[in-house]
Parts: sequence; structure tokens; C-alpha cells
Amino acid sequence: MRPLVFEFESLYLQKYWQFESQLARKLVQLSEPVELEANTKQGMATELNRLFAWQWGFLFKDLQKLENVSDMEWQQVICESLDIELADLVPWQDVLKVAKGVTRSEELVPLADLIPLKACKNYQKVAAATALLRRLCVISGGPGTGKTTTVSKLLAALVSSSEEKLNIKLAAPTGKAAARLTESIGNAIDSLPVSPEIKERIPTSASTIHRLLGARANRVDFKHNASNPLHLDLLILDEASMVDLPLMYKLLDALPSHARLILLGDKDQLSSVEAGAVLGDICSLQTGFSLSHKQALTQLTGFDYSNEAMSRSAVADSLSTYVRAIDSIVALGLACWLALSMRVMPINPHSYLTADLRMLLIPPLIAITMPPLSVSWRTSTRPI
Repeated sequence: MRPLVFEFESLYLQKYWQFESQLARKLVQLSEPVELEANTKQGMATELNRLFAWQWGFLFKDLQKLENVSDMEWQQVICESLDIELADLVPWQDVLKVAKGVTRSEELVPLADLIPLKACKNYQKVAAATALLRRLCVISGGPGTGKTTTVSKLLAALVSSSEEKLNIKLAAPTGKAAARLTESIGNAIDSLPVSPEIKERIPTSASTIHRLLGARANRVDFKHNASNPLHLDLLILDEASMVDLPLMYKLLDALPSHARLILLGDKDQLSSVEAGAVLGDICSLQTGFSLSHKQALTQLTGFDYSNEAMSRSAVADSLSTYVRAIDSIVALGLACWLALSMRVMPINPHSYLTADLRMLLIPPLIAITMPPLSVSWRTSTRPI
């Protein structure tokens, strides 16, 4: 076997070329949508609406600070607090009449009947819905953007809508990261508005990747692999940016064929020490929504996706991975981007996916910007 591979103006060591090609194949296999029955989708939509309901207390605190300001400033505060993007669809005369006369947060509840859901877009809810619809989902965001909160809510929605008991595992690259995940996911689940029975079915203890795969002394291979897959239905991997190319491949190689995978992390921080920037490469793959996914998201979230960018891949409906980036949505107040569907090309088994892999790594970028969040909204949100 040749030690080096030169392809697409890049020089690879043979083993890393193999890892990259095989990992691309695994990602394509994982990118299949989950087939859901109509009643299951309806149950998930109900749970998502309940778990991601508007927080009237936050809005009430922001409104109490408004004195001698214009109606436009009232509208801006309400839009920021309630994730309103299509302000023209809101009957502002009726909304302001309610908002200006409240003395308690409970008196803001009638706004739920006045503001159409299609005028709003909560990107944490979108991320949760995507994870419910696909076998592979990536949630990327900086500290305090609500990744753990989003995952805890999507787990609650998934568990409550599943008739069977799901085997869910939590993992992280290091012991310190696993301990942080255990603490943060436990705190997030404790605050969920769900029954104790649902909370008991959601795991709170995380392990390292090496312990999960079954590391063996003085050996580079693991106990669990394609021949002896892990016993799980869903794996949540935190700090995914720290995972190098060989380890990520071995982890995906050990997943059973039916399993789901959710990758959490910050694409801009904590890169792996060894070769490969898997999370960063995945998050760079952005070409637009497929039509089927736009329709499914509308069903689960109630948000309007008619103006979202369309995927230009001919096979995006059947082979696409949706990546959610929630940078700046909760805490930072900067321009945020939403990573859209991964471009996946038809598989050519004779090329070992090298051509497809190169296409995966060089897609165009589509960006979506959001207005800055108010200081009061940023400071009222506790980072997880």
C-alpha cells in the first residue's frame, strides 16, 4: 500500500485519507431522515410548543424598563423577546394595547393569541426540531448560547413521544468535559416543565469517548466497533470540536445502524490536538434547506420557511445533514448565522468517496443575519 495519496491538489498520509473517506461515507449514511408517522409528528409539535413556550416573565421585566419611549421601541423590545422576525404580520395596535396596560407578567398571556407563530422563529426550537427529524444533527454555538438547554428540551420531546424506552448515552472527549456535561444537563433537565417520569428516562451521566467505546490497555483498537456496535439508540457528543479525525471515525463506526447522533460544540474553539477538524468541516457545509425539510420544520415548529434558501443538491431530500448553529441567539447579540443543509453528492463506490468528500468540503456559504439582542435580554439569560 502506498504511504501517500495525492488527490485534488492535496497530499494525504494513506491512513488519514482512509479515515477521511470512510468518515464521509458514515456521515452520508447517518444523514437519512427519520420516518415519522403523522400522529408522532403532531405529538412532537405539541411538546416543542410547550417546551419552547414564550417566557412572559422576561418580556415583562423588559417592558417595565420602558418609560417615555416611542411605539417603535416598544415593538423592538417585543420582537427581541418573542423571536418575531416578520413584524408586518403582527397586529401592533392590539399588541401594544395589551403590553402597555400590564401590571403582572400573567397579563401578557393574551399576546399568544394575537401574534401569529409564523411571524416568529426561535432558532433553538428549530435546532430541536431538526434533531427530531434527522438521524444526524450538529448544534454549534459559543458559551451561553443555550446548547445544553436545547438538547434537554429535544430529549424531553423525543422521550415523551416514543412508546419504547430509548437507550440514550452522553459522551465527551475528556473527563473534565464529561463532568461539565453531567452537571449542565442535570441542571437543565431539573428545570424542564415535564413530569418526573419523563425526567427519569433522560440520562444525566456522561462518560468519555474512550470509556464508551471500551478502551483496552496497550491496544489502539476499542472493544466496540462495526462488528460489536454500541448498545444505544441516541448518542449526544459534547465538545465535538475536540475530537480528532481517527477518533470520530471510530466512534461513528461503532454506532448501530439505527442510532441517532447529535454533535454539540463550538466550531470556532477547542480544536482537536490530533489531525482533523471534523466539526468545523461539517459546519462549513451550507447550501440551503431541502423542500421536504422545510415542510417538516413548518409542521413541527409552526414557523414560516417559504423564504428560506433552497438546497441546490439534487439528492438533498434523501441525503442531507442539517446543521444548527445557535451562535449569538441567546447571549451574544451579534449577527448570527444558521448553518443549512449539507450538500451531499451521489455515492460512487469505486472512488472511495474521495470526489464526493472533496465536494463536501468546498460548498458555498449562505448566511442569515439577525438584529442585535437588547442588553436587558442578554443579561436576563443565565448561561448554561
